[in-house]
Amino acid sequence: MAEAIQILDRTAVDLVITDLKMPRASGLDLIRHVRENLKDTEIVLITGYASIEGAVAGHQDGRGRIF
Repeated sequence: MAEAIQILDRTAVDLVITDLKMPRASGLDLIRHVRENLKDTEIVLITGYASIEGAVAGHQDGRGRIF
């Protein structure tokens, strides 16, 4: 995730696509970074480990959409 944050901090992006579970990090941590620092960047969260709790956590600030 550290590498993704470095890229995001130096490159303008319109969309971030992330998995919920990643080695050594959580996709939710990356989402928090994007929401706090890149207000106009959209986020798509994908996962093979779907749960109601994960969907709610990924959607909590009202910007997210669940499909």
